[in-house]
Amino acid sequence: MMPNLQPLMPEEEIKPAKIDYNMATDGAFDINPRQGTLAPLQDHAFTLSYCPQELKDYHSVCHLVLRDIPDPPQETSGDGADRPAQRRAAVNDVIVMEIEVKGSTEHYKVLLEPYALHFPGESVTGTTIKRRFKMWNNSRTHVVFHWERLSDHHIMEVEPPTGVIEMNECCDLELALTGGEPGSHSLRLDCRIEHHDEPVTLVVQAAFKGPRVCINIPSLDLGLLRLGDHAKSTVHITNTSHLAASWALQEVPDRRQELSREVSQISVEPCRGLLPPLGGCNVDVVFRPSVCQRFHTILELAVDRGCGCHLSVQANVQLPQVCLLSCELVFSELYVGVPARGTVRLFNQTLLPASFCWGELQGPQASLCSATFSPSAGTLGPSAEAEISVEFTANTDRELTEVIALCSVKDMKDPLVLVFFSKAQPLRVSYVLSDRYVVNDQPENVGCIIQIQFDCVSGLL
Repeated sequence: MMPNLQPLMPEEEIKPAKIDYNMATDGAFDINPRQGTLAPLQDHAFTLSYCPQELKDYHSVCHLVLRDIPDPPQETSGDGADRPAQRRAAVNDVIVMEIEVKGSTEHYKVLLEPYALHFPGESVTGTTIKRRFKMWNNSRTHVVFHWERLSDHHIMEVEPPTGVIEMNECCDLELALTGGEPGSHSLRLDCRIEHHDEPVTLVVQAAFKGPRVCINIPSLDLGLLRLGDHAKSTVHITNTSHLAASWALQEVPDRRQELSREVSQISVEPCRGLLPPLGGCNVDVVFRPSVCQRFHTILELAVDRGCGCHLSVQANVQLPQVCLLSCELVFSELYVGVPARGTVRLFNQTLLPASFCWGELQGPQASLCSATFSPSAGTLGPSAEAEISVEFTANTDRELTEVIALCSVKDMKDPLVLVFFSKAQPLRVSYVLSDRYVVNDQPENVGCIIQIQFDCVSGLL
């Protein structure tokens, strides 16, 4: 029953009619046996149990009720005559004893020894490691415990998972941990205590290593390529662990996002697979350039639940690029019909060999002259320079400014242009007559010298 507490003034009597009898609903106190028969002149033992359900103070009153107790008989009337109605005794339940009970509560005191477990070194993923520990019950009563089981990325469980620990006793437990992901991890495993809100937490620190796959070279240089060609190289990957390794080799994510709108220039075959323990395989890396560039990318070797590595790939893609060190050839001293010599220089601006070939003269005035080149064709080495000898012949004394020669270079879009500038002079021939002449095979003297000069134009006197 709930306590009957009434505020009373000094010397004020308790009024039983105003006492409220309310049943206690918290259920913290219990008396056993609850009911029975009291034998005459005998002692009877009762057991009071206290089992709080919440963290608070409890206060209650236990009543000992005797059932079917007759009321005391009433006195007879003054005339000495008994009245039958008054002789009939009334029967009621009577509270003969009240016991006030109080109880307080406190938190369960459950401790782990040690409170944290540390596994030194690195353990292999997929293997189970174990460690023993103790759980102490320093509470005023027994505790019922239940350990949770962790199975998200790692598997962690305690044996036995459930049990009862008596007051001031301990329980020997064993933690079993199976690593699922490589790296250093700090894990927490909760133990639920019955009638206790806060769990007891065990902290576990462990490091795991998964399968490790490596590439035989740290970087791959595909060298110099001509646009339109492709390069292929083979690398070897090796599983250095005693676990099977699922791997994939592809460009790093940032690089793939840049190339999401265009076709990747790098392909890997095979790009994924499964390596047995201590196994290996060859992988072909193929590069198909789409533009001239200094190409560089990173290939990532990803290992499922393991450790991979990266491979740097680079290449230099070019097309032949040749230039003339001087695009004009000027002949300042030139005579009609007489060949004149000059030189021009070709320079290869790339690291690729370049094939060149000189063509015929072109332009409105190309028919008024001719030219030959030596050599007329050939190949320039990487960053090489070549001297070309040009023999130019003008067939007119007109000024030539619209004559060009084209030099074609393989894989170059536009040819090289060499412009000729010249103005030929007519040929002048002088004849000198000696001061003697011959008559009948005998020289004879004369009194003067006669000089005759002729101009030759277009090769004709």
